[in-house]
Amino acid sequence: MKKTTKAIEDYLEAIVILENNREPVQSTKIAQFLHVSKPAVAQAMKELLELKYIQKVPHGEISLTPQGRTIATKTYNKHK
Repeated sequence: MKKTTKAIEDYLEAIVILENNREPVQSTKIAQFLHVSKPAVAQAMKELLELKYIQKVPHGEISLTPQGRTIATKTYNKHK
């Protein structure tokens, strides 16, 4: 598995939390949840796509890949 940064873990954890809350996971929701700008989320999503941690429909919902879900769940459980 590739080395992840705290920022990557934070974004993946935010996605899994939003999914658990049964909310549609979109960039704007992630920005609100993490209290960051939309451009910051857009840059992070680009990186997560390149790492193959997420899948994204253009202008649509974001979902975790199995690899991304593993990291997100570990991070979430660590913070609980």
